[in-house]
Amino acid sequence: MVLEALDDLQTICRRKPCNKVQIHNVGMLPSLVKLLEYKDRNVRCATLEVLRELAEDDDEGKEMVAKGMDISTIIKMLSSNDQPIRHASLLFLLELSRSQSLCEKIGSVTGGILMLVTIKYNWSSDIFALEKADEILKNLERSPNNIKRMAENGYLEPLLHHLIEDEDGYGKLPWGNCSRKNLCSREGFSCFVKMLHTGNNLTKKAAFKALEQFSSYHPNGKVLVEAGIAEIMVEEIFTWKIHDEAMNSRKEAAAILGNLLESGIEFENLQVNTHGHTMGSDYIVYSIIHMLKNSTPEDLNTNLIRILLCLARSPKSIAAIVPT
Repeated sequence: MVLEALDDLQTICRRKPCNKVQIHNVGMLPSLVKLLEYKDRNVRCATLEVLRELAEDDDEGKEMVAKGMDISTIIKMLSSNDQPIRHASLLFLLELSRSQSLCEKIGSVTGGILMLVTIKYNWSSDIFALEKADEILKNLERSPNNIKRMAENGYLEPLLHHLIEDEDGYGKLPWGNCSRKNLCSREGFSCFVKMLHTGNNLTKKAAFKALEQFSSYHPNGKVLVEAGIAEIMVEEIFTWKIHDEAMNSRKEAAAILGNLLESGIEFENLQVNTHGHTMGSDYIVYSIIHMLKNSTPEDLNTNLIRILLCLARSPKSIAAIVPT
C-alpha cells in the first residue's frame, strides 16, 4: 500500500511542475523523509526516487527538499549493502548537488566527501556508483571549502586544477590562510610528490606554488619532510636541467626548503640525495655558497640566504660556512 502511494505520488510529480509545489505546500515532505527509515528497502528506494523528482527542475525545489531533511541521512545510505538503495541515494544527491547554494551544505556533512572519494577510487566493481560519485564531486568543486575538504581526504586533483586555471597567477589557494593548517596528511602530501615526479610542467608549477604555501605553516614541516619533499627541493635547487628551462622552479624550491628548515625540523642527519649527502653536510653548504657567488635571481638568493642562516644553527655546518 505504501509503495502504491509512492508510485502515485511520483506520477503526480511528473504530470505538472506545479504539482510539486502543491506537495510541498500540503506538508508531505516530513512524512516522506520518515519513510527513509522504513524497514522495507523497496519503500526506501521508492522514497528516494520521489524526493529526487521533487528536487528536479529548479534550485528552489532542491532547496525546499534539502531544508526539510538531514542530508547526512543520504550520505549514510551511500554505504548501503543494497545496490538499488546506493544508486538511488547517489542519484538524489547528484540532483541536490546541481544547486550551487547546496554544494557547501552537502560538503560540510561529516564524512560526506570521504565517502564520495572512497566510492570514486575503491568501488571499481560498481561502475554506475563510481561515475555518479565523480559527477557529484565535480559539482561540489564549485565551493572552495569543498576543494579544501577533498584535499584533506587525499583527493588533490581539484586543488591542482584550480591552481592551474587560476587567472591571477599559479598557486593561489582558493580559501583563506587558515587552510594551510594541517591541510593534508602524509599520504596527501605524497600525492604532491607523485605529481612533481610525473606531472606536466603546468601541474608541477602549480604543485610547487601550493607546497610553498603549505610549508609556510611550520607545523606542516615534519609531515612534509616525511613525505620526501626536502629531497625533491634539494634536487630542484642544485640540479641543472638544461633540457627543461621552461620548468625552472628553483626559487619556489628554495622558498619551500627555507620554510621547512625554519619550522625547526632536525636536519643534520636528513638525507637529501641519492649520494648520501645530508642537509647539514659540507656539500650542501658549499653548493649554496657557490650559487650565491654566481649570478642568480634576487628572490632565489634571498631564499638561499634563509637556508644558510638555518644551517648556521648547526655546529657542523657553521664550521663549513665560517672556517676556523
